[in-house]
Amino acid sequence: MDKKLLVRGMVVVVLGIIVIVGAVFALFPLKGHSGSYILATPYPEQNETYPVVRTVSQELTDEDVRHIETLFNASKDSALEVSRHAGTFRYSIPDKDYPYFTGAQPDIPSDEEARIIATRFLRERGLLPGNTRFSGVSFGSGYGECDGHSCVEYVLTKRVTFEREVHGIPVYGGGITVTIGESGEVVGVDWNIRDFEPVPDRYVRIITPEEAYGRLLSDQLVILPMSGREGVVRDISLVYWERDYGEYLPVYAFSTDSRKFYVWAVESTVRGDVK
Repeated sequence: MDKKLLVRGMVVVVLGIIVIVGAVFALFPLKGHSGSYILATPYPEQNETYPVVRTVSQELTDEDVRHIETLFNASKDSALEVSRHAGTFRYSIPDKDYPYFTGAQPDIPSDEEARIIATRFLRERGLLPGNTRFSGVSFGSGYGECDGHSCVEYVLTKRVTFEREVHGIPVYGGGITVTIGESGEVVGVDWNIRDFEPVPDRYVRIITPEEAYGRLLSDQLVILPMSGREGVVRDISLVYWERDYGEYLPVYAFSTDSRKFYVWAVESTVRGDVK
């Protein structure tokens, strides 16, 4: 059961569990079950086998939770959600993390300024491990107005993301997201960094990128979206995906201009062997 604690004016929610160049390619559409794809990137070269990794369980103490709280100079308007078991947390100033539009464009830093602000904020607090890397800056929250002839979009926050890597492979959903608000204020930090066992649990054979692309066309996806299963595939890469709690297997990520599609890099018989 979730447990709420009040720590120095902050609401702290403690949760039991939170939470490459290859073959020639052609620029023409291939039809899948419910959409068309255009392959606009070569198939990457991959190893035949990759390690399966396991996370290390953490049991955060009350003192650990208090330490996390002190990192943010929290106020009564702040909230902190902590997963004791995973060692992850989310800090937020809700009114600024998801602000109301006030009728004018607020002073939001440029993408490069946001990157510098987020990096410095994390480093000063010891929250940027060596196996994370800057991933990008994206639109956070905003507001749009249309008058029938044109539309104006107002940017209210930006999000700076840092990817977590294990054995040089990014971890899906693992990493850090820093939300930057007006005047460059850090108004949110989603810290999803988990420790992994240094020695792989085992090695598994993966399918080829060509085979994975064929499964993309036949909608054999890790997560099947309701719509939008189409696009120009501009990048193919491997990432780790959590199959069962605490164990990560490789998947192929097919990146289009608007989204990513994920296909298992291992056969179903291997996935059934997950401990």
